[in-house]
Amino acid sequence: MFVETQYQFIMKKIITLLLFTVALTFVSCEDEPLEGDFETGGTTCEVAIANTAQAALNFLGVNDDNYTQLCSAYSTALQAQITACGDPDGSLQLALNALGDCTITGVDNCEDATLAVMSAQSAYENANDEDYLNLCNVYKTTLENQIVQCGDEDGSIQSIIDGLGDCVLETQASIWELIQGDPTSTTSKLDAIHFKNSLEGFVGGGSLSMKATTDGGNTWESVSGYNGIRDFSFSSENNGWSAGISGQSMRYTTDGGQSWTDITPINSNSLWGVAVDNTNDYAYFVGTGGIIWKYYNSVGLLDDISITGETGLVTDVYVTTDGVLLAILQEDGRILLSDNGGISWAEVSNFDGGSYTEMTFPSASIGYAAGSSGAVAKTTDGGFTWESLTTGSNGYFQGIHFYDENHGIVVGAIGRVYYTNDGGASWSSQDIGNTVNVYDVRLLSPTSAIIIGDGQTIMKCDNIIF
Repeated sequence: MFVETQYQFIMKKIITLLLFTVALTFVSCEDEPLEGDFETGGTTCEVAIANTAQAALNFLGVNDDNYTQLCSAYSTALQAQITACGDPDGSLQLALNALGDCTITGVDNCEDATLAVMSAQSAYENANDEDYLNLCNVYKTTLENQIVQCGDEDGSIQSIIDGLGDCVLETQASIWELIQGDPTSTTSKLDAIHFKNSLEGFVGGGSLSMKATTDGGNTWESVSGYNGIRDFSFSSENNGWSAGISGQSMRYTTDGGQSWTDITPINSNSLWGVAVDNTNDYAYFVGTGGIIWKYYNSVGLLDDISITGETGLVTDVYVTTDGVLLAILQEDGRILLSDNGGISWAEVSNFDGGSYTEMTFPSASIGYAAGSSGAVAKTTDGGFTWESLTTGSNGYFQGIHFYDENHGIVVGAIGRVYYTNDGGASWSSQDIGNTVNVYDVRLLSPTSAIIIGDGQTIMKCDNIIF
């Protein structure tokens, strides 16, 4: 069992004070030395605050090798600020006391680097225009240190750093870049997008060939021979399934999408959704005519578990990490749940007068569904109960995705894109620069996303601003 070290105790006490100190200043941390000397002697209050802020930034990148040096520099700066400016509320002395004599033993660098990132991210996400630059740079510094201490195997941390850019608020609007396609077209739509990791992903739709990216969506190449995909679901980076239009309905891959094998469908119904149950090695397919099919991966057997009497379109299916199966019936806006693999079903949500189209679950307990009339519903108990959220839109939402429990996007007709960073409590409308019908979305980080739509349109934003 890991026992909290003196270093961790110190970091937990002063991390908030570090961020508070930096937020009070207007100094840039660009091109500053990690272990440089600070101005002393005859120091004015303004200079003392600047020195303390830089020392605080440096201390967020602390490790075994430089702890004593950076701690001493921070301690000296704090004492100088007290001398030059006073300490009316005692907060500077509190930080100074927490540092102690700057000697430590037994540092867990990765755990503490992650702690610093969490605190810095919280401050950054609540930054206003005045302190955005400093808090953004603090956040970047902690992320860079996290890479050093913990590694970044899938590139997700670096992706967040890249998305922060130079931390300059040149505009209050997110910048959505057209990667490819024709946003003015109302044909040749892309329906589905999926990313295995922060770099590798796929899109598909209608009669179009699948497209793949290996650089986080900046470039895409067609994958010939695999057309008509409406949905993807992967159980790992290698094993995945796709569902699509009649005659090209069901496929699976075991090599990360380089090649796909057809699954013979029960009938010619058009499929709209697919979901994998990682716990029990099943894949579920849904579509027109109320169909719900269960595919036993280990033996290659396909079973019809459609609900008796249901003949409408089933638009989406999802399996939570707890093995709970959910399905959306579009026509009457119902969400159905099965906790026994589809043997029996219970209605858990009814959108009177509307319809839901897609679900996403960033965790086992937290999930979201989007649909017509600007509807977004949320569950906090794994899908058993749902509550309606207010988005500020009355448009038709086609797709929804959440990066984590708080950061999510819904997309829909005529360029509607809405973003939340507080779990759906509030939403901001995103100006994507056109009125393309958007059908699906994937967040690659809390502030980076790719949307797809008509005209084979693919757009990306790396600086989503609430």
